[in-house]
Amino acid sequence: MNFAGLVEVNTPKETHTFQEKEGLKYFQVDNTEVGLPPNSDLEPGKYEGGLRIWECSIDLLRYLKTIRIPQRVLELGCGHGLPGIYCMQQGAQVVFQDFNKEVLEYATMNNVKANCGSLEGTFLSGEWQDMSHLGKFGLILSSETIYNPLNYQKLLTAIKSSCEGVALIACKAFYFGVGGGSESFIKEA
Repeated sequence: MNFAGLVEVNTPKETHTFQEKEGLKYFQVDNTEVGLPPNSDLEPGKYEGGLRIWECSIDLLRYLKTIRIPQRVLELGCGHGLPGIYCMQQGAQVVFQDFNKEVLEYATMNNVKANCGSLEGTFLSGEWQDMSHLGKFGLILSSETIYNPLNYQKLLTAIKSSCEGVALIACKAFYFGVGGGSESFIKEA
């Protein structure tokens, strides 16, 4: 398959400490394990926070339990991938995308294996872009990804180019210190 600028990640890195949220296992990964500065949630262009379980991903996971999940799902900025994993458990084919390859290797892929019994799905690292080369998706998920207004157009391009159903963006009204939030994203959309 042509991933047009995205890098497919195929091999997880071993992690050992796992916890559980909303009935799903996830592996706790420290930034220093993957060569990132300790106690850092964000380094623009280098690390975009995917090793942390963000509150809105749990809210999104809870909401998903109330709806019918379509056949194909794309999770943008997946981090630990818990919403996408839930969709897999419901029978969906899921593409997990995150800015950082390390997040996919240490967190997402291990979480998929722990919750689904095998390494299913497609895992892509890189920036948001036109995703039409991946085909159309009945559901696009994204959580805590609109904190930086400079990335809105990239995220909107990814969504508009590949969505044939619904896009669910779980977010805060305002992200203090970085300036993004739901109101400014809606205005941009």
